Amino acid sequence: MRTVLRSIALLGAVLALVVGELALPSAAGVGAGQTCAHGFHPSATACVNGRNGERYYGGFDDFRNVALTATGASSTNGIHINQEMWFYTHADESQWVETGLRQGYWPPCACVRYTRFWADFDAAGNEYRHTVSYPTADGSDHQYEVLRNSSNHNYWDVYVDYNRVGTSTNQGSSTGYEVQHGLETTEVDGNVHSGLANHSPLEYMNGAGAFVHDPYGASWVDSRCSGTTTGTNCLTGYGNGSDVWEAAKG
Repeated sequence: MRTVLRSIALLGAVLALVVGELALPSAAGVGAGQTCAHGFHPSATACVNGRNGERYYGGFDDFRNVALTATGASSTNGIHINQEMWFYTHADESQWVETGLRQGYWPPCACVRYTRFWADFDAAGNEYRHTVSYPTADGSDHQYEVLRNSSNHNYWDVYVDYNRVGTSTNQGSSTGYEVQHGLETTEVDGNVHSGLANHSPLEYMNGAGAFVHDPYGASWVDSRCSGTTTGTNCLTGYGNGSDVWEAAKG
């Protein structure tokens, strides 16, 4: 998941190989001139992160069941690749709710699966993983949302295809500070691949309770490929500067 000093990031990557996956601290990426959150795992993402002082009460994403590969994934190395959305509920980006697709070792089933999931992090950095389903990479289109619960504003509901699949009760916050979309992987090499995911439209819920298309797109891409190309040792990430983000791993 998600700036920390590079030396810490490298240490985190090594530890992730041992324990499978960590609750990762994030960059301070909220406000004007900031990039999207990033940290231990390479990523190709776009986001809205309060550049104009706005806050978020929900996030929306739409993308296909793209093909994902994580060769050699196991409980001891934590290799995985995700296409998903992250919703950060704290200004220091220490806590978030996420939902999307993952290929790799999946702790809830102690297996390597293509999984539709959601997860959240509490104030102590503990991750709670939740299985939604085990779909197929059939290219079908699906919608993902994180919305503030209407009864308890410190809770955040997760929806897939407009059906509620869970509620995060660990955030302790009634507002969001960043909504992020795209690809995350444990490594940039031939073990992991992702088809091109067209994250569109990217939307957030404003203070009036209306969903609006992202008006701008901050971004972060590790090991960026050239233009719209894909490659084994780089990540593809590009968009229209607002409500479309294309992400892939060759």
